[in-house]
Amino acid sequence: NMPTALQLSGRVDADALGRALGGIVRRHEVLRTTYADDGGQPVQIVHPPAPFDLQRIDLRAVPADAREDALH
Repeated sequence: NMPTALQLSGRVDADALGRALGGIVRRHEVLRTTYADDGGQPVQIVHPPAPFDLQRIDLRAVPADAREDALH
C-alpha cells in the first residue's frame, strides 16, 4: 500500500484528469481488487472496469484563509 497525495496549482482540466486516472485503474487489476472473508478465508475479488468518478469539491465560496481546513 503506497498512498500518495498531490497538490496541483493552476488550472486543471478535471475531465482530462478523470479520464487519465480512470485509464490507469482500467489497466491495472490491482487497483480494482478487494478482499472478502469467505468463512474465515480471504478471497481475492478483481472487479471489472467501471466508470471512474473523480469527486469534485468547489471551495470557492470558502474564504481563502479557511480553505485548507475545509479541504481536510
